[in-house]
Amino acid sequence: MMNTEETTPFVDRPDTPPPRSRKHVRVNKHLIWSLVSLIFLLSILVLFLLISDNLPFSPWRISAEQTPQYHSLVAPLPPLRGPWEPSHYVKGPPTKRFRENLRPDIRYITGFLGGGWTNDVMTYVNMIYLALLTQRVPIVGTFSPTHIGYNESLLHFGEVFDVQRLGREIKTPVLEWRDVKDESSKQVELVGCWSPWAATGTDGQPRGNGNAHHFGIDVSYTRTPHDSNLLMSDRNDWHVKFWPLAELGFPDGRSRAIAVAPGPTSSNILHGFANPDEHILCYDFLYFAVENRQYEWELDFSPAWRFVGRHLHWSDKVKDLAREYLRRIFGVEGPNAEIPPFIAVHARRNDFEERCEPEVPLEECLPSISVFARRVEEVRAELLEKRGITVEHVLMTSDETDPEWWADVQARGWYFPDHPAELTAEKYGKWYLPVLDAAFQSMGSGFVGTYYSTMSTVARRRVETWNNGISRIVMWGTRDADDH
Repeated sequence: MMNTEETTPFVDRPDTPPPRSRKHVRVNKHLIWSLVSLIFLLSILVLFLLISDNLPFSPWRISAEQTPQYHSLVAPLPPLRGPWEPSHYVKGPPTKRFRENLRPDIRYITGFLGGGWTNDVMTYVNMIYLALLTQRVPIVGTFSPTHIGYNESLLHFGEVFDVQRLGREIKTPVLEWRDVKDESSKQVELVGCWSPWAATGTDGQPRGNGNAHHFGIDVSYTRTPHDSNLLMSDRNDWHVKFWPLAELGFPDGRSRAIAVAPGPTSSNILHGFANPDEHILCYDFLYFAVENRQYEWELDFSPAWRFVGRHLHWSDKVKDLAREYLRRIFGVEGPNAEIPPFIAVHARRNDFEERCEPEVPLEECLPSISVFARRVEEVRAELLEKRGITVEHVLMTSDETDPEWWADVQARGWYFPDHPAELTAEKYGKWYLPVLDAAFQSMGSGFVGTYYSTMSTVARRRVETWNNGISRIVMWGTRDADDH
């Protein structure tokens, strides 16, 4: 019988592929395995690069010996990422002269102060936001006791705030000046800085060097270009814009600004003159720095708050102490007892009298406790409606000293921190009077504050962001200012 399987000729049909040789099949299999192996090796290499970039001493990070001198750099260094211990971003322990401790492969930024404590917190946050824009390592200083008495000691930033947590969350290490320079050093060092205040202030002079003297920093200032001003047509507006300030941290922006500047001022101690430093970018006063709007911190889209301020949490010392106080204030027994939800109120009064209109009596200009109480009830109702939280406790914080005013607060069943009875100043220093009040305010489920008070502004941001809280701001200054 004929074997049709062997003798039938092959018919080339569209749906029938032509036969392939064994050699051809082997070649394709080898090609596939080669491609798979190559992809696997490339994946391992990419994974190693990602991991090594986060190591303290990455083999892919340029070393100090390989880095050219700073003035030859024409592009920013890549963002630095972890770990957050300060020792990785200076050469070693604090030195007698700060320049001896700055790494040549890292660029830095700093700024000085000139206001009350809350304003100074905002100033440092603005400076750290500029550090993000310029890809520099920020160095924060101490707080000066401008409003609590000059006999008080300086307050370190890291005593109040969790610096390492801030660095982790903003993906940028944050240094303190005490990490860089020995506080006991008597060495005075000249440094050139920019002065936004000279470009916006009415007298055209720098703001001054604030607390820089504590670390022996003697500053020679150069005025920033007027195009950094938010409102160039208004010499009474003190706001400056972040990005024109950030330009000064790069060679092109720096050289352009120096070309139009009137020249550096004489420093106060050494009487020297210095152009703005390239290695450590610095400014005299950044409280008025904004992206696009006046008093931007009062608005929920403030970039300084969104990218830095919201990550500036209290240190463990401040958190623990504030919770300990709140348990005593609310009469909650036990060191680990749960603190009941509460609405925090901040009534700022003492230094607002001068802003009242002359024809308006003081008791009608400044909001009464009944005005605050109305706003408290609004917050209470909204917390119940939107959050399902029933709030019975109200905590009042204020700079008011009138005993009758506080008697009215107590008559309403509201609570308040009794710092004289707690001996807060005697135990912890006068700094802890505003620090603890600010911590109390930030822990509320709701908040009612005073218009135009920066302490209220920052407390409101914290309660809304950290606690998903509800807030109101009480208006004042004219008769019936807070009427709905």
